[in-house]
Amino acid sequence: MVRKVQHCGWVRARPQIFVAGATGRTGARIVRELAKAGFKVRAGVRDVEAAQKSLDIAEAYGILDSSDVKAITLVPVDFSKSEAIKAAIGPARKVVSALGAAENDALNFANVKKVSLVWFSMGAMTGKHAPNDLSC
Repeated sequence: MVRKVQHCGWVRARPQIFVAGATGRTGARIVRELAKAGFKVRAGVRDVEAAQKSLDIAEAYGILDSSDVKAITLVPVDFSKSEAIKAAIGPARKVVSALGAAENDALNFANVKKVSLVWFSMGAMTGKHAPNDLSC
């Protein structure tokens, strides 16, 4: 089901959005707010089973209703593998990163995981495909 939103007198479908780091503190809130706003969300997670349990709990406690949960697709992703990132983003046309970092790596903007995510998110937004190999 694609939710539609009325804007300035016309109706349009909301784009599908990929959220990296969807089970972290920030990522979970982003996913919740996007789903409640009517977006279809591809939630990039390391452990789909654990993420599903979190969704079930959120629904049981009324944090998300069943239509919100149906708008969320949990997708496994390994951010150290370029092809996994590309597959996880899939048909999404917007990408939100809520990836955390180890304290000693927080300001390392050359981190391969961050660079790969940015590279493939550009492809998602432009429709152009990024190369498979990002190594230098």
